[in-house]
Amino acid sequence: MAELEPRVLGLRALLVDAFLLDGRNHAAASQAIAASIAEGEAARRELNRVGAARQTLENTLQALRFPPGASGALDALHEQRQALDRERDRWFRTREALLELTQLSDAVD
Repeated sequence: MAELEPRVLGLRALLVDAFLLDGRNHAAASQAIAASIAEGEAARRELNRVGAARQTLENTLQALRFPPGASGALDALHEQRQALDRERDRWFRTREALLELTQLSDAVD
């Protein structure tokens, strides 16, 4: 058994590189990785190319939500916003009145 010890140590040192012997085609894997990298770089270039257009679209997206000539829809949104503002103000006044009433009731007690 002692005479096999140097051979075992030598084989253990080779285990680190044993994965290279599995028969896989590393050239094909390398080409696939290179193709993925090229696709990613092409996508990055395309995003850089259309970056200004994307920013313009984001800035004007709200205008695209309504077809041209749909001023009635814009008027309806404006009226709805005014109604919500009035409702918010009413609730604010109600809250203020309740707080005042609570303070007055505490002063009476």
